[in-house]
Amino acid sequence: MASAPDGVTAIQPAADLTALTRSDDFLLQLGPAIGGLAAVRPVESLDTAFEPRPGRRRAQLLAIDESGPEEARQAVALAAAHAPQTLVLVFAPQETLPRMSAALRDTPVFAVLGTPIDVAAAHAVLERAVAAAAAMISPAPPATPGHAPPTPPATGQRRLRPLTLALAVLAALAALAAGVHWIQGGAHPPSAGAVTQKPAATSPSIDLSIVQGRVEDLLEKARAAMRARHFTDPPAQSALLFYRSAAAADPTNAEAQDGLRRIADVIVQRFQSALAGGHLNAAALQLANFAALSPRSPQLTDFRQQLLAAQAALQRADLARSQAAANAQRLAALAAAQRAALARAQADERAKAAAHAADANAARLLKLARARIDAGRLTEPPRDNAAYYLAEIRTADPGYAPQTKVRQALAGRLLVRARSARLAGKPDPGDLSLAQSLGADAKAVLAIRSLKATAPAAGGAGNAGAALSTRLRLVHNARPVYPRGALEDGIGGRVIVGFTVDPDGRTGSLHILKATPPGVFDRSALDAVAQWRYAPVRVGGKAVTVPAHILIRFVPPH
Repeated sequence: MASAPDGVTAIQPAADLTALTRSDDFLLQLGPAIGGLAAVRPVESLDTAFEPRPGRRRAQLLAIDESGPEEARQAVALAAAHAPQTLVLVFAPQETLPRMSAALRDTPVFAVLGTPIDVAAAHAVLERAVAAAAAMISPAPPATPGHAPPTPPATGQRRLRPLTLALAVLAALAALAAGVHWIQGGAHPPSAGAVTQKPAATSPSIDLSIVQGRVEDLLEKARAAMRARHFTDPPAQSALLFYRSAAAADPTNAEAQDGLRRIADVIVQRFQSALAGGHLNAAALQLANFAALSPRSPQLTDFRQQLLAAQAALQRADLARSQAAANAQRLAALAAAQRAALARAQADERAKAAAHAADANAARLLKLARARIDAGRLTEPPRDNAAYYLAEIRTADPGYAPQTKVRQALAGRLLVRARSARLAGKPDPGDLSLAQSLGADAKAVLAIRSLKATAPAAGGAGNAGAALSTRLRLVHNARPVYPRGALEDGIGGRVIVGFTVDPDGRTGSLHILKATPPGVFDRSALDAVAQWRYAPVRVGGKAVTVPAHILIRFVPPH
């Protein structure tokens, strides 16, 4: 048997204590605090704690080791629902005691104790808990107002005096009251510092003290207190005190017994009023008072069930509110997530629409740039030429990939025009710089810059070029393709193409000198001349570059 703490006498186990814990340290601390008062059964779940155990006859206690107030509250609620005859104690870390006590204020908990466990203080609380649990399951039959005192003991035993007998009866009633008080959610106050929770009662508990005096004097004071409606308050001047004292002095006094019954009726009314108003702690206190006065009343069981039902309903309501709050939080989180997802989707749609619009605008500008290149309108007229439209694309949508090939095409045309101007001795209008900004090959630009005119810029430059061009002999000809649109519309025209013939006979520096109508036949004429090949022209035995131009006519069939 475990030894009791200093100053406490070890006794035989009077109760079974189920310890709900997962901590070995808790069990090691609990053992010395119990000190043989109860047989300990450790469990790790409430399901195990409430398993049926046939043959149990001793008082039942449940010790819950829990640090979370909400978890402890739920465990207490389950204990009240599954084992209403079990007295519950809660153990929690010292730093959480204020919050734990507040969370368990309206629950049927006998006491809340701190961990690590103070052995002496906890033992004192456990002694009272065992006594209260024992009184609950098997209360000693006390003397009831209106009944004769117990039969005198057998021969050889001294007959108890009426006052001694009354005091014994009141002590038994006090034990019963403590048990019922726990059942209804109150906590019998233990030693200082051991328990933090106190019953939130709205009226004082039954005072079991008595006063001395003549029975008639006590009854007169009781009548006066009844007329003043001082049934139980103030305790020192209450009808209860004087009727109880008269009954203690003369247990057979009918008026004293009747007065106690009438006060019991008042307490019942207070109990029912507190219960109807939802003041469960006050109702529990009044029920404890009633049980102390009328422990054999047939109403007692029904009142207990009413209070248990109200406490269970309160627990369910608290749980429902907690679940509703949690559900509301989850719904709010889901709604926020949905709003965020919708906002992202809308932003994505707007971005896609903006990108689509930018691509459409870039495609339109690119189409205009191609048309201007085909028409030979590379840099003129202002705001309606290939370079202008490509610059617009570069500003609006720099990453638009299809512009690359068109920029290369414009750069190539600008290099051709710059080469022709260089060979003809004309000033560079900026074609080389623009071609370079469009991505033209730096070596090609440098090669054109290093070219020298084939004849003096003044005097007979034109005549010399014309003379050389008369010596050109075409060795490969490619006919221009008649544009389908012009052919279908029956449009004709002519194009004068300027070009040079390189020493190897290839054509280069192609450009439109004149086109009628502008832009219709330019591309066909340029593509055809680009494929022509000439026999090299030699001057002084050396092949030279020869500038030339040619008129190409486009005549629709009749």
